[in-house]
Amino acid sequence: MSITTPNQVTINDLPSKVKITLPEEPDSGGASLLMYLGMGISIVGVLFILFGPREIYYNAYKGMTFIQILQAYPGPIASVGFLICGIANYVTNSALQEYQTGVVASLESAIQITDEDIPEGLKLSIEQKEEDDKDVYYVSLIEATDEPESDESTESAALESTEK
Repeated sequence: MSITTPNQVTINDLPSKVKITLPEEPDSGGASLLMYLGMGISIVGVLFILFGPREIYYNAYKGMTFIQILQAYPGPIASVGFLICGIANYVTNSALQEYQTGVVASLESAIQITDEDIPEGLKLSIEQKEEDDKDVYYVSLIEATDEPESDESTESAALESTEK
């Protein structure tokens, strides 16, 4: 089985390996930091909700200390923490969605097979093996079934079709 370059895989080339150009992977460092910050703030707020005092005494002239502020407003603090977690989750998911869209676009441009080209009773299988690079995919035809397949049966069916 040879590795083909993009724009060369047709129905006659199957089974085949395809090497695509992957988009740049998203950097999740900032979003991870934001997620941990939000989780920490949420935990502090929830702990003060559960174990905080019923009444807080403070000097009206000096104002409240930092701990007294946490004790006085645990609900809004926990809410802000959950809001920060939600924002971090949204940023991470949108970056991953953009990356996945780029991978699918690269695969679609590399595989020149339409639905009409695929014979009746077969379907196109596109898989990535652990032993290969991240940008190498196996493309083959496998038997189409009505029931959903597990990962192991999909891999074994693809292996059988590549051995033929």
